[in-house]
Amino acid sequence: MLTTQPEATRRSRVSGSRLRGRPQPQQSGGLGSDAPGQRVLIGPAPRFGLPQYLHTPFDLTVEPVIMVTGQADRATALTRQDLDALPATTKALDLHCVMTWSVQNTRWSGWSFTDLWSQLLAPHADTTTAGVVFTGLDGAMASIPLALLLRDDVMLAHTRDGEPLGRAHGAPYRLVVPHLYGYKNIKHVCRIDLVDHHVRSPLEPWIMHRLGRVAHEERHGLGLNRLVRLVYSLALRPTLRSYGVSDPRFR
Repeated sequence: MLTTQPEATRRSRVSGSRLRGRPQPQQSGGLGSDAPGQRVLIGPAPRFGLPQYLHTPFDLTVEPVIMVTGQADRATALTRQDLDALPATTKALDLHCVMTWSVQNTRWSGWSFTDLWSQLLAPHADTTTAGVVFTGLDGAMASIPLALLLRDDVMLAHTRDGEPLGRAHGAPYRLVVPHLYGYKNIKHVCRIDLVDHHVRSPLEPWIMHRLGRVAHEERHGLGLNRLVRLVYSLALRPTLRSYGVSDPRFR
């Protein structure tokens, strides 16, 4: 059934007034459909995460090594010298926290995961390898399908905005996967396991989605994404204050 012009015009006006009165979350901060429900945080990103990981003690004074195990012909210990043999790269990338805040154009320096995979991991990987499990010194872990990692914007970073990573943002190495929520961007990477199946995190499905794709708003594995978005957005300012952001501002 065709809509007459007067009715279409009336609906357009009503819709327009609603949009002006109530900005839609998916347009907030200009992030659009690539990051629905996200707001751009003005200022530096805080040290953010679950308390059980934030307060885990670990030693950063020893020479960093990443152990590679799992679906491989042998276990390997990747040193900084091994990683520095890869082409260096610097990229300006966005980071999206599941709590509905984002920071844009953070400059990360390190190595592209595609180079890490092709030169250091794939030669020893079993043909059944379908995913990678990253583990940090703080005990956090994330299982990510290999297909979601083989993109030009996925990195293993050692530097943020020109400064070597400190404890707050993931030293010595941090995984940066801009199209997945922050809980997949593991800090303090110390272990890489090559796997042929998804390895479930203890945080699934309540806090973490098995994939965590930002564009699909996969905030966790229970569904009800719009409701979860609303709850997180209402809790965002007090939560940021608890992490040291005294006056959270967004655009």
